[in-house]
Amino acid sequence: MNDLTVSNIERQNVLNNNYALQAIQENLDVNGLRFHDQLLFTTKMVADSYGVDERTIKRYVQEHGDELRANGYFFSVRVTR
Repeated sequence: MNDLTVSNIERQNVLNNNYALQAIQENLDVNGLRFHDQLLFTTKMVADSYGVDERTIKRYVQEHGDELRANGYFFSVRVTR
């Protein structure tokens, strides 16, 4: 496998492989929020998982948003009362 950090094609190959995604979820103990048969993550959950600040995740979303959105990323606003 090529370096996923530099190869968009290799990243797409992983994302299009349901077996690989299931194995990643199981081996990395991915615990997101289940909602309407989707696994969702907050910015804080992703940042904590990678051990980085939330600003790092937001910067990556800003820099690579097109690719992330093409693969299912969406932004939702927090509603507080």
